[in-house]
Amino acid sequence: QKLINDRSRKSMAEREFPPEVANSLEWTFVSDQSLFDGASRDQLRQHFRVWATEAEKSEQPRAVDGEKRWTALRYMYFIQVDEEVLQTTTVDVDPYDSLDWGWVNLVCCSDEDFDLERMEMDREHVEVEDGDEGWMQIAAHMVGPCFYDAIGAEWYTFYTPPPGLVYY
Repeated sequence: QKLINDRSRKSMAEREFPPEVANSLEWTFVSDQSLFDGASRDQLRQHFRVWATEAEKSEQPRAVDGEKRWTALRYMYFIQVDEEVLQTTTVDVDPYDSLDWGWVNLVCCSDEDFDLERMEMDREHVEVEDGDEGWMQIAAHMVGPCFYDAIGAEWYTFYTPPPGLVYY
């Protein structure tokens, strides 16, 4: 958690975000094994959607009052670290070799991003497991506000079905 927070703030400072913006960045980490051990991605999505609905109301009250015009990316995607991911990650990573950091699963929870027509085009070119198209493996060094900014609401700009790895 500390590594992600520190690296995110450093990255924002390098991109000349105002210090008050970088310092207000708050990642939410959930690691209750009793809730998530053995949970499917769909179960994780359900839990995330409940959290996101409540968090958005408390964190973005103007965005949810009246007509909803946008949803912050914080409430559309989550990072999943499961046993398989942990097996690819080492404690003694080389901070200068981003490929040494392993990978994580980026899971999409916004129904708007599941563009069925586009998904059918993807299925013609790559084999996608039925019912679980809404996630991809990304290089762990990509976890941070800059990737969230890059991906925006355009999931398919980066979408690569597993076992393909997205590296940005």
